[in-house]
Amino acid sequence: MIFRHFTDSRQNRNSYLIASSTSREAAIIDPLESCLADYEAVLDKRGLRLVYTFQTHEDRHETVAAETLRMRRASIQVGPLRATAVEDRQATHVDEVAKPGSSFSLGELKVEAVAPPRGAECEVAYRVCDYTFAPNRVWIHDSVTGPNAQVQPGFVVQGSCQGTQPTRRPSGLVANERSTRAGVPVERLILEDLHTSLIEKRFSPKEDRIVRTYLEYLEDNEFNHPAAAQLSGQLGDVDRTAVHVLVHNIRWKQIDLDRLPVVLSGQTSKWLRELQTEPQFTDHEKEFLGAYLKLVERNERPPSGPDVAGELSGERSVQWIRKRAHTIRRKQKEFDQPVLILSRKMPLPQTAQRYLTSMRPTPQSNEDARWTA
Repeated sequence: MIFRHFTDSRQNRNSYLIASSTSREAAIIDPLESCLADYEAVLDKRGLRLVYTFQTHEDRHETVAAETLRMRRASIQVGPLRATAVEDRQATHVDEVAKPGSSFSLGELKVEAVAPPRGAECEVAYRVCDYTFAPNRVWIHDSVTGPNAQVQPGFVVQGSCQGTQPTRRPSGLVANERSTRAGVPVERLILEDLHTSLIEKRFSPKEDRIVRTYLEYLEDNEFNHPAAAQLSGQLGDVDRTAVHVLVHNIRWKQIDLDRLPVVLSGQTSKWLRELQTEPQFTDHEKEFLGAYLKLVERNERPPSGPDVAGELSGERSVQWIRKRAHTIRRKQKEFDQPVLILSRKMPLPQTAQRYLTSMRPTPQSNEDARWTA
């Protein structure tokens, strides 16, 4: 899901743009007159088609904004049941009524109208995936305990966030209060934490631009982390070295806020290891493993470095092969997985073999026996 947050700091109002990354169909929840230009800029830049505007409560300003978008973008205006019962029919127009149980489609995304969570000041809320949108709060559902689980507070937005200062544990205007991280993909947690920091305005203008480009890349590439060169290509006027510097600054700001840092392709942060259940390999390591596993399956034995280089059509040196094997072994050890083996291409000279044999101790324990084997 593509997600963007918008704030009118003068009125202490918030709105949200959501969209399918595949069908490119979009909706705006609680549209704001002051943000119309921003909505259209995002829609045009991302190639999105506005299908719906949703209102969580009856509000004249939001109704005017929704009607403007309906005229400009041919979107369908959806409002709560109460909005159709007001006396001044000319001031309120609703194409479709939202009441708990009704649903709307944005490509593969399903937008459900639900009863407002406790404390939400609105007549109806909208649930998309594991998120429920209310005027000043985005609630995160506990997906571990099932779809009907109690919602937990997520991005808590009380209005304008300008002027807030970074603290170790942010509080006040915005807080990301996800109740659990178990079973949630790391990439999704990173997105949630980045959105929270964007709402709080934690980044400099240059860092903010990097973060937004980073989010766009993840949304459009099935949550695969970008490389610095790919971010640089999307930005156009920022070279790869500058991207590395800015990402480094962003990473440490997130860590200082007790949030998950951004990750570039091939650069897994130590901060994320506690959330991982298996090693993550770089593109080069995956290239090596693809050739290695083919040789194991074909020959039923571990290949040598030259064998793997030959399988890769000689495009990689034996030194390159051994370096990849070394980093893969190290990652496997961190997760107590069987360590990858490269066999020797040529047997050792007989004298060297006798020397190594004489150096091996007589097994006295399980550890010695394993070493000898």
